[in-house]
Amino acid sequence: MELWDVMDADGRLTGRTMQRGSAFGDGEYHLVVHILPLDRQGRVLIQRRAETKAQLPGRWYMTAGSAVAGEESLAAARRECREELGIAVPEQEMHFLARVKNWHSFADLYWFCCDVPAGEMQIQKEELSEVKFVTLEEFEATIFIPEYEYFFGADYRKEVRRLLTAWQDALARGELTPRL
Repeated sequence: MELWDVMDADGRLTGRTMQRGSAFGDGEYHLVVHILPLDRQGRVLIQRRAETKAQLPGRWYMTAGSAVAGEESLAAARRECREELGIAVPEQEMHFLARVKNWHSFADLYWFCCDVPAGEMQIQKEELSEVKFVTLEEFEATIFIPEYEYFFGADYRKEVRRLLTAWQDALARGELTPRL
């Protein structure tokens, strides 16, 4: 049984928890993390969800998950990378981008420079069927689609585009640190 911390509309912990799958009350939110692994060719990793998943089976998505009760955002992001991709990202290499409020969640966006080729990742077969790196244009065409508007609103899309554009600019300058 997975428990989540309940947050208020301002992103503050309420001191209450809820069980995954329970209905949210008015003004209740929980913390999710979305991670953007970026390669040195200016691409971002996406993943195909396993056909057995209840939500979005077989669909392309991004590395993401919910923080469990008592878990800090950064720890949740690093855990999701270990569990889903088999990558242990050092704390100092996981970079916070933004917090975006969505329907009943606060999504903390992170990125890191990923030197592991997609074909060498040890993916969690219960969660994913495959992973691949895609260009910004391919990412937008695959992830920023109308049916995902629920997950990726305008503020979210703006922050991700800002990161991916800055990443490509940094690589063009021979750097691995985007100017955000």
